[in-house]
Amino acid sequence: MSLMCPSCRATLEHSAEGLKCPSCGRLIPTDQGFPDFVGREDLDWGELTREQMRDVVERARREGWYAPILDMGAKDPFLAYYILDHSRAGWVFHCLRPSGNDVCIDLGSGWGNIAFTLAEWYKDVWSVESVASRVEFQTIRREQEGKDNLHPVRSGLLSLPFADNVADLVVCNGVLEWIGLSDFTQPVGRLQETFLREAFRVLKPGGCLYVGIENRFSGLSFLGAIDHSGLPFANLLPRRLADVAVRRFRPKGLRLGTRERSQVEWPDYRTYTYSLGGYQRLLREVGFSTIESRWVWPTYNSPHYSGSFDDDSLHFLGANLLASSRNRLARSGGLLLRSLPRPSRTALAKTFWPCFLLFAYKESPRPLLRDMIQAEGPGGAVLTTTTRISGPKNTFLGLGRAGVTQAVTPFKARGQQAPTLPLRPGVETRLVGDFVVLAEPGLKGRALKPASPVHAVKAMEWLGAYQRRTAQGPLTLEVWQREAAGIEAFLAEQPETSIMLGMSEEALKAVEVLVRQGVLQITAEHGDFQIRNILVDRQGHVGVIDWDDSRPAGNPLLDIGTYLLMLPQGNVRNLADMVRGRGPLAKAAAAVLQHYQQATSLRLDAPDVLISYALLRTLERDTIVLSAHGVRVKKPFPGAMAIAHRMLLALPGLGRAA
Repeated sequence: MSLMCPSCRATLEHSAEGLKCPSCGRLIPTDQGFPDFVGREDLDWGELTREQMRDVVERARREGWYAPILDMGAKDPFLAYYILDHSRAGWVFHCLRPSGNDVCIDLGSGWGNIAFTLAEWYKDVWSVESVASRVEFQTIRREQEGKDNLHPVRSGLLSLPFADNVADLVVCNGVLEWIGLSDFTQPVGRLQETFLREAFRVLKPGGCLYVGIENRFSGLSFLGAIDHSGLPFANLLPRRLADVAVRRFRPKGLRLGTRERSQVEWPDYRTYTYSLGGYQRLLREVGFSTIESRWVWPTYNSPHYSGSFDDDSLHFLGANLLASSRNRLARSGGLLLRSLPRPSRTALAKTFWPCFLLFAYKESPRPLLRDMIQAEGPGGAVLTTTTRISGPKNTFLGLGRAGVTQAVTPFKARGQQAPTLPLRPGVETRLVGDFVVLAEPGLKGRALKPASPVHAVKAMEWLGAYQRRTAQGPLTLEVWQREAAGIEAFLAEQPETSIMLGMSEEALKAVEVLVRQGVLQITAEHGDFQIRNILVDRQGHVGVIDWDDSRPAGNPLLDIGTYLLMLPQGNVRNLADMVRGRGPLAKAAAAVLQHYQQATSLRLDAPDVLISYALLRTLERDTIVLSAHGVRVKKPFPGAMAIAHRMLLALPGLGRAA
C-alpha cells in the first residue's frame, strides 16, 4: 500500500532522499528506517523520560529489543505487560472476519504491542505513532523479529498519510481521550471529530473502527479514581468547571499514579471522555452507520473478559468469575450482576461500567468470525476470554439459555496449529474461513467454588477418573529426566534466576523420587485444570472446558498441582497460608489432596512439590517466543519470574533452599 502526502493527497514516490510528493514537492525522510511526517522534536511525553527512552532504544539496537524490556520488567511489571502482553489485543476477536483481514492501521500505537500482535492476524499492519523514539523502537523490533508485514510510520493523527478506503480495521486504543492535547488552540470536541473523520475516511466500506476507552461516568470515578487530567472527579464536572479545576489544581508535570506523562502545562481541561450514549452520538455524527458496544473486564488494556451489554454474559461474569474473586469490590459487583434482572443489569452497566469496547462500521458490517461461531453454538450470549501472554489466543464461551457453556477457540490457519485432541469425546476441529476452530461440546454448570470442600471432592473424582482412563503405563526415569532437563535448561537461560534455579532443582528431585518408586503413571494432561475451567451442575456432575493446552501423554502431577496453585488466584500470602494449613482455603486444599489420593490411590503428602512442579511447567509453557537477531528464543514474561520466585519462597518445603 502506497503512502499519501497529507498536505495535497498525492501518492508519494520513492527517491534517494526519502519519499517525495510529485505535486507539492514535500520530502518525507526515511533515513531512520521509517517515514517521518512530523520532523520536529518530540514533546516530553510517555511512560519514560526522554533520556530513559533514548537509553532503551540504544540498548535495543545493541543488545536486542527484549533486553531493556526485561530489565524494566524486573522493576515495573506493569510497564513490561503494557509493552509485551499479546492479550491486550484480545478485543480483535469481536471484529475479525472469517477471511479478508488484509489491512490494519493502528493509530497512536505507542510501543507497538497491539500492532505486533495484530500482525499475526492481518496481512499488513501500519503502526502510526507521533513520538520518534517509540517509532524507532518499533522499527528495531520489526527488523530483529523479521516482521515484514508490520510498517512503523511517524505521523500526526489529524491528517493521516493514507488514501481513502484502504483499511479493513482502524485501531484507536486509549487515544481518542488524548487528542485534545494535539493543538491547544482548537476546541477539544473539534479535534476529536477531525480525528474520527480521518479514521472514517481511510476505512473501506464495511471496515471497522475499534475504540477502547474509559466511561466518563464510570462508577470508579464517583469513588475518586484519577482522571486523565491528573485530578479526581474532573471528568464528572461540567466542562467549564473542569477547566477551572485544571487551571487551579492540576499538578505540574502530569502524573497518572506513579507515571509521569507530560511536562506541558495545560490551559484548560483537554482529556474529554463521554458516556456510552455520548460516544455513539459522536461516531454517528462523523458517518458511522453501525456501532456495537461491549463491556470489558478488567479494563480495555487488559481485555480478559468481554461481551455484549444486552445478553446474559454479564450474569455469567458475576456468577462465575467475580463471585470467586478475593477483591471485596469485585465480589460485591459480581453479586449485583448475578442478582439483578437483565433490563436493570443492562441499564446499570451501560451507565456506570468503567470501560467500553466500541466497534463502529463504515456502511454495513461484513460477516464476522464471532457471529459464525455463535450461529453454530448453543444460542444465547457469547463471552470472550483472552488470558494468554505468550501469543494471541482467545476462547469464545457460548452461554446457552439452559445454562450450557461451550468453549470454541479459533486458530489462524497461517502460522498457528490447533492441537489434536482425542482426549474428550465430541471435541472437534473445523475450518471457518481462514481459521481452524477447535470446538468443544456444550456443558451445563457454573464455575467451581474454590473454598467449597464439596466441590473439591467432585473435581478430584473427575480428575481421578480421567487419569485412570488415560493411563498408559509407568512414567519411566528416562522420560522424566528428559522433561526435568528441559525445565532446568530453560531456567538456566534466565540470568536473574540463580536462587530460583536451586529451589526448582530441589522440587524436581522430589518428583524424581516418586518416579523411581514407580508410583507415577503416564496419563493425559488437561493442562489448565483450574477452578474457572471446571463446571459443576445442580446434580453435582463435573465438566471441564478449555482443552487447548492438553497433552495426550504427560505427568499426572501437573493437573493436581495446577488446581492447588490456582486456588489462591495468584495471592502469594494465601498460597503460603494454604500450604501451612492456615486461612480460608486450607480446608479445601486438604480435601483436595485427600480425595485425589482416594480417587487415584496415589499418596501425595507434599503439596509444595506439586505446586512448584505445576508452576515451573506453566512458566516454561507461557513464555514469549521471540526472534532475536534471527534466533528464536523463549523468554519469560518480565515480572513473571519475580512472581514465581516469591511463590516458591512461600512454599515451606522449598523456602529452606533459598
